[in-house]
Amino acid sequence: INEFSAVINPPQAAILAVGGGVKKVVLSTPYDESKGIDEQPKPGIRNVMTARLSADRRVVDEPTVGLFLSALRYYLNKPELLML
Repeated sequence: INEFSAVINPPQAAILAVGGGVKKVVLSTPYDESKGIDEQPKPGIRNVMTARLSADRRVVDEPTVGLFLSALRYYLNKPELLML
């Protein structure tokens, strides 16, 4: 299963649906924290997965959901930080 949407069941406030990884051609931009972006994007084959968060808007507002997904992406891109 590459992608799906999850249904919230009471009393849940949110549920995360994680799809499987698929190899896709994507543009990758080398990034150096001290210099910023220093080269043109180059195509490459990467594993890409989907993550969808369904949330009850009565409990969790959209900016909070966005912060959670941003943090999830950050830690998935740098898994060594999860070991600390």
